[in-house]
Amino acid sequence: MADDTPQSLGEFLRLERERRSITLEQVASATKISLKVLQALEADHYKELPAKTFIRGFVTAYCRFIGLSAREVLGRYDAFIESRSQERPKRDSGHSGYAFERKDGEQTKTILWIIMGSFILFGGLVILIMKPNFKRSRHAAVAERARLAESVPAGLPSPMPSPLGDMAPFIGPAPAAKAVATAPTPLPSVAPPDAAAEDEKTDPLNNGVNVTMKETRFKAVFKIQEDIWVRYKVDDRPTMKFPMRKDGVLVIRARDRFIIQVSNANSLTYSLNGRGSRLLSAEKNLTERQSTATLGVPAQHIENIEDPFPGERPLPSAAPAKPSGALEVSPPAE
Repeated sequence: MADDTPQSLGEFLRLERERRSITLEQVASATKISLKVLQALEADHYKELPAKTFIRGFVTAYCRFIGLSAREVLGRYDAFIESRSQERPKRDSGHSGYAFERKDGEQTKTILWIIMGSFILFGGLVILIMKPNFKRSRHAAVAERARLAESVPAGLPSPMPSPLGDMAPFIGPAPAAKAVATAPTPLPSVAPPDAAAEDEKTDPLNNGVNVTMKETRFKAVFKIQEDIWVRYKVDDRPTMKFPMRKDGVLVIRARDRFIIQVSNANSLTYSLNGRGSRLLSAEKNLTERQSTATLGVPAQHIENIEDPFPGERPLPSAAPAKPSGALEVSPPAE
């Protein structure tokens, strides 16, 4: 690590990311960390971040994606994280962040017990109030049945018991429902969402991550074994180009087709639609376009295309160099 390390962790991470030409949206998509959390991390706004344990986890995922040693970064900035995490106010101060002391959970349990006790008390009062009325109604029903039995002349059968039981004297015949014709209420018209804008929000890498499983016709998984350059185009989405580091994984989902170029086909493995993984250089449909290893799926999509990325220069044949001052990449823990 260079001696001119920035004073804050956020500034250091931002500079290292920009040196690699990686956007914050790419980091969010790859690490599954909220864009709002990443912005707060780079701006050193620790009041908007959770406890320091979560902060260290965010830094670890961030460093692994952009090619830094998480252990070295955390070791250098441990004191910084410890001091700045003290800025987070406690729940008693009105903070509504991510994690609080245990007493907050105890307060929540107390409130729940109070609410449950109130419901039980209210239900008991209702039963005590209504119970005398139920008894009076039942006694009145029994007396009415006895009066009717006494009024029947001798020799005639007694009245049949009502299927409604003791409540029969209080229930009259149900009135017939009248059919009322009503005009159907028209549904409000809703403008269709802007598909391009939605794709830009949910899929910043344009690799088809927001394509549903039902719509996915081709799903390819590329596992990077050495640092390389990649360029691809999925369906009608914009072209993407960036370096990928060792142990990285690129997943592409396409409705109809995709084209991908790599600087070294021996530096990554390839699997299509869950089939066995193999070196990309062993793929029989691999061709060469613009002096670069190129794979088109389906294969006939690229047979008559000489320049799949018009106006683009060929990918560098050499592996992407690490920026000055970058940390060595450490493999993830098994």
